[in-house]
Amino acid sequence: MRGYTRTEIARIVSGETAAESRGGDRCGPRASIDSRTARKRDIFFALSGERTDGHRFVGDALNRGASAAVVERGRLDPDARRSISPEKLIFVDHAAEALVALAAHHRNRFSPFVVAVTGSNGKTTTKDLIASVFAAAGASLASPGNYNNLLGVPLTLLGLDETHRYVAVELGISAPGEMARLGRLVRPDAALITNVNAAHVEGLGDLRAIAGEKLEIASHIRSGGALYLGGDDDLLPREARDRGLSFRTFGVSDRCDIHPVRVEPWRREGIRLKLEGGYRLDVSLHGMHQAANIVGAVAACIGAGIPMETVVKGVGDIRPAPGRFVPEEAGGILLVDDTYNANAASTIAAVEFLSKVECSGRRVLVLGDMLELGDAEEEAHEEVGGAAARAGLDALFLWGERTASVERAALRDDFPPGAVVRAVSHKERFISEIIAFLEPGDVVAVKGSRGMKMEEVVRAIREAAVHKAAPGGV
Repeated sequence: MRGYTRTEIARIVSGETAAESRGGDRCGPRASIDSRTARKRDIFFALSGERTDGHRFVGDALNRGASAAVVERGRLDPDARRSISPEKLIFVDHAAEALVALAAHHRNRFSPFVVAVTGSNGKTTTKDLIASVFAAAGASLASPGNYNNLLGVPLTLLGLDETHRYVAVELGISAPGEMARLGRLVRPDAALITNVNAAHVEGLGDLRAIAGEKLEIASHIRSGGALYLGGDDDLLPREARDRGLSFRTFGVSDRCDIHPVRVEPWRREGIRLKLEGGYRLDVSLHGMHQAANIVGAVAACIGAGIPMETVVKGVGDIRPAPGRFVPEEAGGILLVDDTYNANAASTIAAVEFLSKVECSGRRVLVLGDMLELGDAEEEAHEEVGGAAARAGLDALFLWGERTASVERAALRDDFPPGAVVRAVSHKERFISEIIAFLEPGDVVAVKGSRGMKMEEVVRAIREAAVHKAAPGGV
């Protein structure tokens, strides 16, 4: 892949070089912001963060093979600077803005079909579904993991080359104005918004404000492009109509423009969908909310001109990402790892799955605090507690201060008091209580925000269940 000379990089990012580069040496276009991942020809961007400063690791990145380092003026330690070849340095005012500038320039060199995916819930799964179809259709690029912010998206786009026909990119925001910046950077041919729920409301405000920020992506769709909106809830379509936007809705409801003829969302082996034209999709995802994500992904891929047979294959190839509603059999227990993150909507989806999936034992929810919900925090936790009571779950294990609201709402709605265990300290003891409670035939879903580290609970349950089921296990 043809990269850039250091002089070209300096011009693109409004920086300057410390010395003339030798000959026509080219760097990148791949970039790195972590010296540990730097490799030959990379462009290392020295970012200053709350916990560390990338300027401390410039030498390490260059030693690992990076061909250039973009650093902020006056931030490089004089002693460190003396040990670095000056021709490899590019000086800028703001390294993060320089990363965005280079990515925007690089994006404009190519013309693949780009789909941008955003939303409060389901955006990573929907992006992965689209990426799987794109991979089946031809050379493609996709955001790795949840590379969805003003660092991850530029890093993704700097992987573009002339062979790529399709790109699936995820966009996540936590503050006003971020979607506009991401939209200008990505310039998608189509955009898909899965839904709007109470997630990251601390930075964005109420649901209408979140919807407005998400819909900002419509201003950056290229001429003739398409906007797809989750339509099972009317908030997004209503806000889009108020803004005079043209769009199509998708979901599982008949009122959506694009919807399945039939859906079976509660099968242990995954969702089965039947679409118009007689097409059947079997997908290793679970729950009605994931059925809506599948429909949205199918709509975007058909809009990209991909044949339905290829769409069916690509969607069928998908596997859930770690921590994103991954069911597994462990010693006779169906253990659902949904620990990547949590808000009210995604947790209630887990509750719904627990209440409807085939189960010969008990239905158990293990929930850690849901964070970053701002003023909606107490209401969101109470909503989950009420949903758990109405769903008829058999037990609740709650971890963290904020889950007091879950317990209070569940008990208010007649959840059996003896079936609730809540703790705020001694996590090992809390986990031991869960392990002692669970038996073969039970279904347990584990969920919570990233900061609660609920994956530790999943790991402990798995190990204990497998050990109990082994010959001679106790």
